[in-house]
Amino acid sequence: MSESTNASFIISRSILYKALSYIVRFVDKRTISAAVVANIKILISGNFITISTTDERVFDAVIIKVPATIKREGSFAINGSTFQDIIRNLEESEVIIEQVENILKIVCLNSEFVLPYSMYQKCYSEEEKDNFKPLCSINLFEHDIIFNKTKIAICNDETRYNLTGLYIESDNDKLIAASTDSHKLANVHCDIEVKAKIHFIMPRKAVLEIAKLDINLENKINISYLENSENFVTKVLFHYKDDYFDITIIINTLAVEFPNYKAVIPKVFDNFIIANTAGLIKIIERVSSIFSDRNKGIKLRFISENKINISANLPDGSNAQEDFNIEYKGKINSFVVVNHGYLLDILKSLKGENIKISTLNTMGGILLHSENDNKVLYLVMPLVT
Repeated sequence: MSESTNASFIISRSILYKALSYIVRFVDKRTISAAVVANIKILISGNFITISTTDERVFDAVIIKVPATIKREGSFAINGSTFQDIIRNLEESEVIIEQVENILKIVCLNSEFVLPYSMYQKCYSEEEKDNFKPLCSINLFEHDIIFNKTKIAICNDETRYNLTGLYIESDNDKLIAASTDSHKLANVHCDIEVKAKIHFIMPRKAVLEIAKLDINLENKINISYLENSENFVTKVLFHYKDDYFDITIIINTLAVEFPNYKAVIPKVFDNFIIANTAGLIKIIERVSSIFSDRNKGIKLRFISENKINISANLPDGSNAQEDFNIEYKGKINSFVVVNHGYLLDILKSLKGENIKISTLNTMGGILLHSENDNKVLYLVMPLVT
């Protein structure tokens, strides 16, 4: 294909806007060359337009292929935010986009826009994509477990660099993921076929974006990886395709060691609780309503074999408490104090009617998972009283 300067194509406004909305958010305004990466690249060829970008930090390349009616092939680069704003405000109809001499013309019904554009420069190469090795494929439910269930425990403190990502490990037909900010920990696994025994750390920003992928029941995300000469995974590729979009995301991994998270998960517990998840959430929300700070602690005191007391106190004398029926096996009148914000986030993330909670002592961690499913585990460290 010759890269002409008079490309022309016709595309649905809604499809183009959805593609632009997705790809523009990957541009990192903090990048040194922000003026360059703010431009999205558009390649017009065959029956598709290929929109691509990079932030030069986390995302090595983000590529979306969208079906369109191609009149003339070509390519150009344009400011993504401006382009997106124009397409968003158009009436729903077909949009005609063409290069005319040194300008880009956008026409939709009675609306017409003229914009400058830049020369097209690839932010990825097909040859590099061919070097990636397949790891596994995940469906909608596995995608939710690996990325949505773990994102709440990823550290957002950039000074703790080795905790600012999601650790992923493949081994023995399992895909395992873990995240921690040292106050809480998420550990999940999926039983799926994996083609290699590897591990890597995905940056937090990448995890949040992959978690937003709008996938359906019929299609899967294919995951591949690229290793250097020392067998260190340097990049991970996610590929997803549905009826409208063909999406490829290439992510740069974090070159750090993840802590031994397994060592902090207790092997033995003293107390075991089974409680209704929705009811427990409501009580914690009621009791913690005296707090203005999400990081305050609530006390869980186990007062009998079928009852727990949940209480909150403030230095000014404010307090709240409520009893809740549970199934309990352990030491009567033992207690633990935990951050109520962390506890609520975890309870709302877990599925199932009932929650199982295991505690060791006032200084040990609290392990939480759904009563009938241990694929998703959370550990919350107690607050010192």
